[in-house]
Amino acid sequence: MQFADLEMRNGVPFSPRFDDIYFSRQGGTDETRHVFLGNNNLPERFPTELGQWFTIGETGFGTGLNFITTLHIWRETPRASRLHFISVEKYPVSPTTLRALLLPLREELPEVDEFLAQYHSLVPGWNRLSFSDAELSLFVGDALSGLNDIDGVVDAWYLDGFTPAKNGDLWNPTIYHAMARLSRPGTTVATFTAALPVREGLNAAGFLAGKCPGFGLKRTMCRGHFIGLHGPERPITNKQWWSRPIHALKPGQTVGVLGSGLAAAETAQRLRHRGYAVTLIAPDEPGSAASGNDQGAVYAKPGLEADPATCFYAHALSYRVRLWQSQGQFWPGKACGLVQVTSEKRWQRLAEAVNHPFAQLMQPISQAEASALSGVTLSGPALFFPQGGWLSPSQYCKDQLALIPRIATRADQLTFDATHQQWVVNANGTEIHRCDALVIAAGQHSNQFPQTEHLRLKPVRGQVSQAATPKGSPRTVVCGDSYLTPADDQGHWHFGASFDVGSDHNAVKSEDTLLNRSALAALAPEAAQAIENHTTVERAAVRATTPDYLPMSGPVLIEEALNSSPTNWYRHNNTSPLFLPGLYVLTGLGSKGLASSALCAEQLVCLMTGEPTPMGNMLGSRIHPGRFWRRT
Repeated sequence: MQFADLEMRNGVPFSPRFDDIYFSRQGGTDETRHVFLGNNNLPERFPTELGQWFTIGETGFGTGLNFITTLHIWRETPRASRLHFISVEKYPVSPTTLRALLLPLREELPEVDEFLAQYHSLVPGWNRLSFSDAELSLFVGDALSGLNDIDGVVDAWYLDGFTPAKNGDLWNPTIYHAMARLSRPGTTVATFTAALPVREGLNAAGFLAGKCPGFGLKRTMCRGHFIGLHGPERPITNKQWWSRPIHALKPGQTVGVLGSGLAAAETAQRLRHRGYAVTLIAPDEPGSAASGNDQGAVYAKPGLEADPATCFYAHALSYRVRLWQSQGQFWPGKACGLVQVTSEKRWQRLAEAVNHPFAQLMQPISQAEASALSGVTLSGPALFFPQGGWLSPSQYCKDQLALIPRIATRADQLTFDATHQQWVVNANGTEIHRCDALVIAAGQHSNQFPQTEHLRLKPVRGQVSQAATPKGSPRTVVCGDSYLTPADDQGHWHFGASFDVGSDHNAVKSEDTLLNRSALAALAPEAAQAIENHTTVERAAVRATTPDYLPMSGPVLIEEALNSSPTNWYRHNNTSPLFLPGLYVLTGLGSKGLASSALCAEQLVCLMTGEPTPMGNMLGSRIHPGRFWRRT
């Protein structure tokens, strides 16, 4: 990732690359208030009702001052609605530089600290920063690529790139038409420049734009609103895109969640935070089945290339560690860092890949450094994840679901009441619950219903070993082909786990105990020797994964589509609803649920409510439940 080459000149940040300043010398926050808030008629347009949101799109994130100032104004009036701020930036300011730049503004903008707590671990593409009342989606990369990938509708635009004459990538007809695709009639736009090509370009794309008084020493600026496209819309041909579910949740509607593990906990918590009445339907206590381990490593293994799985897990892990840094002070676990042992050849390739999706998440370290950091002698060089660590999935699920009512019954039949537009959940022939939307987050059991039996899930049995803390237990999580955690509050550490694809039995096996000990000896010989004569406590559970080892998060396809080839469906039924109304699934987390469940749940909930999604169209298509049908 290439960060901005920012320097200070005359008290304001300056970009030598573009030979321009980041904001006005007359005051950055005052400029934001006048140019962007005032000329988009904000905050008067901000909604206040529960279940509503307002979306701002921005070209040129820069120092983040526009976002922080907007969030500050958003909070001046108590509101139950939610702010979405979507911005694109090719050269982000580094976290260290931005901290030094923004800290002097803390008294004027208390939100600075809250923002800086999450401005780290950036990855190429989408980065989601979640706040109590707002979501920031920052795209790092080419602006047009980001705008074309947005999955949402924008209510107001901030055009804040460097001067048009010096940064043509942000000021051209393709950018304006991308904005038009994301706008609705009445969407407003404001920018500091009043250049004629900008006004003409906006007008040609369907905006009505004109001059108005500028800020400070600048006499005029430009503002306008979207009135509609002139002629046919320019198509964006991308076969990865999925249409949005047409039955979005409305305020006050009810949601049922089948399951009690990580997928269910993350989804239910987010729905409840947005004001929906959520009911859990599961025979198992929260955090007792596949999510029932006392310790789990928060990590993902980077591939050598930027393949779909590597890109997805980089985004998911970065989101998890940002949440952990800003909201996880009460989470059951410890952000003690994570050392991932790897081969010399693989270590060398990843160390040289400065633009790798994981580049800002990890640091290549030598075998000696890895051993010193972890406190145990390790078998090879490693990748150090300073923001990583371990969580207790069992306790985490219990905490997240503590306020969610639960029906302790296993559902065995789902029917849709078309008259009332509700899902009816049955058990043993008896109705046990009705809801306006239903999320199936039941792990390996998620495809047990006729509506979901097409989902390609594979059971994966895993057995983990627990030992009393011996001398020389690690200070960080250590992982390679297996993992080892530091001691928890009860004085235990865990190692393993086996990975038995296709097995759906959760009985403990003595051969897996030996397998875990053997893997530990290969990873950290001294740690294995320390417990050589110790008896371990074993636990086995069955997780669900998919053929491409990526999760499933999204709506469920209708039977008519499944019985048709994608080619025929899109040729003859491209205006028909593709998904069952109000039925969604989140499953297939496999062994990386602690890393991926939060982002998958955020994606799912935004699809349910109609909000802008956290990962855009391209990455969202990679975890869509219908992807295997589409690939045929």
